[in-house]
Amino acid sequence: MKREQSGQKEPAVWRVLQEQFGGMADYRSQSVKQDNSELMLAYLESIVDSKLIPERLVKPYYENKAIYAQYLAALGRPLQDRDVQQAAQAMLSGQVICCLDGQVFACELRKKEASPVGEAKVEKTVLGPKDTLTESLDSNLISSSR
Repeated sequence: MKREQSGQKEPAVWRVLQEQFGGMADYRSQSVKQDNSELMLAYLESIVDSKLIPERLVKPYYENKAIYAQYLAALGRPLQDRDVQQAAQAMLSGQVICCLDGQVFACELRKKEASPVGEAKVEKTVLGPKDTLTESLDSNLISSSR
């Protein structure tokens, strides 16, 4: 069913993003519907942590649709529907563009690259783990809690 037939108007940002990025190999767009509402997501898979999308964007939409727009505003930043340049820039910097009932948001879900935790080769340890630290605080905390 087309959006015009269902009473929903496709946001201008969504149309232009589809035109500008639709031919790129890593461009992804998806829509999720619930009742008479639709959440549309657009992102570049190579720079967005796509594993976080179901957990941080889709699941909360189904759990509490009534306050989901407020949730998106807290998670990201609102954009003007006609400001395509700003939306494209946000998407190129690793943000997911979320369109919900005529509102547009840019939500930060950028991939965080880090070196793997390796074995310490410079210093010898008698007892204890032989892991080194990396530039990622998350990796350091996870490896030290094992």
